[in-house]
Amino acid sequence: MNTTASLPATETWSWAQRFTIDIPSRWGVVLLDEAAELRPFDGDLIGHVTLLERQPGGGRPGDGLAPLIERFARARGAAGGLAVDLYGTADLDAGGIHRARAMFEGDGGAWLVVVTAWDADVVLCTAFDPHTDSPAFAEAEAIFESVRPLERVLPVAFEPDAPGDF
Repeated sequence: MNTTASLPATETWSWAQRFTIDIPSRWGVVLLDEAAELRPFDGDLIGHVTLLERQPGGGRPGDGLAPLIERFARARGAAGGLAVDLYGTADLDAGGIHRARAMFEGDGGAWLVVVTAWDADVVLCTAFDPHTDSPAFAEAEAIFESVRPLERVLPVAFEPDAPGDF
């Protein structure tokens, strides 16, 4: 879980009316068929964001996040003993946001995986860089942790102006 990186000059993107993510202005976004590719304009890091459907009756939103990351890591050649951090909002039992995170080496570089889940959806975020010590991982992690369900981004309600001339 990243606590040091911040995202100055971001734009909030909405995905399929399901979730939002904050993208820094110095990152590019390419929309693919079932994912979005994110890249800083400098460096070699490549990130992907994919919306996964939760199965009805599939248990609590956080169930299965660690195995999802472990399967992803094994498919990319990660060695055993993967450490997966599980965390989330204080109201996890009341429909809060669940997250899981891991970093590992595979495919000739380093991977960061952050999975965010809530009652309706799972968002899989991955980043790869051939440089295992890339500073872009900290910013990618902050981007991935900005994922939140759209219904939790509430608009501010304004009272209508009173009739008359102003």
